[in-house]
Amino acid sequence: MPLNKFGFVIYTAGCIIHIKNFVFPNGSSKNKYFIVLSNSADNAITLLSMSTTNDSGFYFNFETIQINHGGIKDRTGKILMYCIPKGVVVGINNNFKFPKDTFFLAQYSFSELDCEQMHKYQIDILDEISDK
Repeated sequence: MPLNKFGFVIYTAGCIIHIKNFVFPNGSSKNKYFIVLSNSADNAITLLSMSTTNDSGFYFNFETIQINHGGIKDRTGKILMYCIPKGVVVGINNNFKFPKDTFFLAQYSFSELDCEQMHKYQIDILDEISDK
């Protein structure tokens, strides 16, 4: 991977990355998947975060919905989240597939970190996202 002028890795837009022990704003941490959306000249990296767990049933009850690839809408037709079922190939180089059903929550999926913050994590670059 190329480095920027400060010696930090430049994650290109479209990369699917896995960050080990990602720290959330509340201080908790866990392994987390992201798709890199952009890099700015001031070293800010915009990430799309994905949820692969619904242990609490907070998002929905799995027994009441059918998991399909695409948008999940509310009663008014507003898209609440986007779903990629486990096993669907989304990577173009390594045929990456998420190991669990994966969701992008419309309101809460965007994170912005700077290169210095990213450098603190152990990050695996898994693939590049397909545009299909």
